[in-house]
Amino acid sequence: MAGLPSKAELDVVLREKSELGDQVVTIALQLPPPERRLMGKFDSSLTFWQFIKKLESDAGVNLTKRESPNHTYLQLTITFMSRELSTNSELRTRSLFSLGLITGNKLLKASFVDTNVPFDQFLAQDLQKEEEDQSKYLKEIELREQEVQKSQKEISAKIDRERLNIEAIKRGEEKQKKLDDERRREQDKPTPEVEFNFEEQQKLLAVGREVKNAVEEEEWSLEKAQAYNAAQAESRAILRKRHMILEAAEKESVEREIENFGSRNIQAFKPSAKPFNPKSIDIPESWYDVSVQDLAGVVNKNNKDQEQIFKPKSVRKKEFEQKFSKFKRCLVNVRFPDKFEIQIQFHPKEPVSTLYEALKPCLLNPDADWYLYSAPPMTKVDPKSSKTFMKMRFVPACILHFGHPDGAMSGPYLLPEFIEGATEREKDFSLDERAKYVTQDAADELSIKVIREAMDVEEEEVKEVKKTEEKEKEKVLKKPSWFKA
Repeated sequence: MAGLPSKAELDVVLREKSELGDQVVTIALQLPPPERRLMGKFDSSLTFWQFIKKLESDAGVNLTKRESPNHTYLQLTITFMSRELSTNSELRTRSLFSLGLITGNKLLKASFVDTNVPFDQFLAQDLQKEEEDQSKYLKEIELREQEVQKSQKEISAKIDRERLNIEAIKRGEEKQKKLDDERRREQDKPTPEVEFNFEEQQKLLAVGREVKNAVEEEEWSLEKAQAYNAAQAESRAILRKRHMILEAAEKESVEREIENFGSRNIQAFKPSAKPFNPKSIDIPESWYDVSVQDLAGVVNKNNKDQEQIFKPKSVRKKEFEQKFSKFKRCLVNVRFPDKFEIQIQFHPKEPVSTLYEALKPCLLNPDADWYLYSAPPMTKVDPKSSKTFMKMRFVPACILHFGHPDGAMSGPYLLPEFIEGATEREKDFSLDERAKYVTQDAADELSIKVIREAMDVEEEEVKEVKKTEEKEKEKVLKKPSWFKA
């Protein structure tokens, strides 16, 4: 609204489907328990009756012809937010678009109300009303289209009037501009020459000499400025070359690490025979006593949290990478719905897409529709993602879950050789076990160190050049002797 003038008028116009184009909305219909929820994607131009019929054919359920134990008709009632459609006539004459179901994801609630009318009698009456409702719905659509056409004509007429007003304003501005230019030309006409006496002529000559000296000094400063700009461009080129060499060296080091990484070390674990029982842990009463060390830890944690708030995202990302760069292995545990687990190891800088490639040979049906996700919250892992395990924060170890659409797969999920060779996991992956995967590639670190030292020497030389250039620039920017503030 910032660009609107004061006292502007806005018109509210009804938008029809013809203006919006084809809109698809995802609708979930919640049935009374214990029945399940039905979902699907539908065109917003459909009536609720067409939407229900499509759900019936897709899901194989009966929604519009339900009979109670007393042989009476059960009326389907649909509720969206505070609006309710409680008759078949309303379902036939109201479209999804009319209730605001245009795009996005929507949830509808369904219920069944006993009409106390015999089932066969109600169906006969409803069949007679269906034709009346259809004709009524078509008439309403025609009236809406007429209203839209009428409003469009009014809007086009208003736009034409506004265009004429704008053209008239532009013509007035051009006319005023011409008058201003003529007035300015009259003011800029040369004034008649004035005869100066000898003293005034001497003063004028002195001012001319000072101006001449200032011009010469200005020319000298332009030459210095050009030299300064050339030195700046050269220093920037040196820094760019340095960064390119460092990036190439680091990239080559990562590729070498991935090539020499070794096998995936795939292990399978079967469900635990003794599930974890929290009541089996005996905690003494002294454990609940608050000590000075506990209070000091709480204070330190609060201070660290406050410091973390004011850190930019780039600094937090750098600190995370420094903290977890010591881990040279990433253990990924994939947990299946039948409680079996499979463990695969990766390099932290490999893309997560390699996880799907490594898991497929272990599956009984790898060509089925399946995916991996982390929880909570449920976040699917993209099989085509180029993000590394480090960027996804899966280092040093993580647990991912195996998921699939309803009916796409069923257990067992792993090949028989993995199920037969599965062992029981005795304990969780501890920090001591993680430490044995921390290794350092001394050769790579030494090569990067040598390159960084060479680049530091070049950077020192660039800094010295910058210092001399800044001194020259100060001389250039020095005020001339004739200038007085």
